Amino acid sequence: NFIKKQKGGNYLRAEIKLIVKAKAIIPYNYQHALTALIYRGLGAESQRLATFLHDTGFRQNTKTFKFFTFSPLSFTNFKTIREGIVVFPGFASFKVSSPLPEFIDYLTSGLWVIRNFKFLNLPVSIREIVPLPLKNFKDEEIFVLKSPLVLAVKNEEKTTPTYLTYVEDRDLYREKLLNNLINKYRVYYGREPEISTFDFTYDESFFKEKLPTRLITYKDQKIRGLCAPFKIKTNPELISLGYYAGFGEKNSMGFGFVE
Repeated sequence: NFIKKQKGGNYLRAEIKLIVKAKAIIPYNYQHALTALIYRGLGAESQRLATFLHDTGFRQNTKTFKFFTFSPLSFTNFKTIREGIVVFPGFASFKVSSPLPEFIDYLTSGLWVIRNFKFLNLPVSIREIVPLPLKNFKDEEIFVLKSPLVLAVKNEEKTTPTYLTYVEDRDLYREKLLNNLINKYRVYYGREPEISTFDFTYDESFFKEKLPTRLITYKDQKIRGLCAPFKIKTNPELISLGYYAGFGEKNSMGFGFVE
């Protein structure tokens, strides 16, 4: 049990800074390659943890959680074309987050082991890894989504889930988000959370021109989520778990990362 048996690392987030060595084009939908890089980094230091998260994860009934998420890549020198992102020599970075004890320690140590590699067809090397300080949360916080927040409902008549866009049913959206946080809490802490209040609202000034949804293709899945600032009010332990594990679903695919 990786949650209870390990003593805990000092950091739950880190920024991975890269040097881009040569020009290359990468696809817009690169999230699966970042997931693979994270598993590779973990495996270089702890194959047991990497295999457990990849193959099994933490389960409760039909729910499975990997308890990590990551931000999109940021490039200092790039342009976008129809075929993808043209990246020029310079720098890049992304952030990784996990509430699991020692996850960041294992990941960052492992990435140093493999520090020269190709990300898809982009030759890079690790320039620096910056551990980010722990945060303390109040019972009301405002966050900015750096990657889309995904919530879905299953329909027996359809083979693919219906992704919620908040505006069609705000109450259902809040209910699904709260249930997701509660399930994560149960698995992580092994007990029920204390919840005296729960409220969640997006900053709808971002909705005026068009709904800020993003459609991302992850391998063969087309996943739609919402990317906007939001305010959440509830138990600070639930807020902290959402911050470090990701809000909503499909966090280990790079969804629900906030700052």
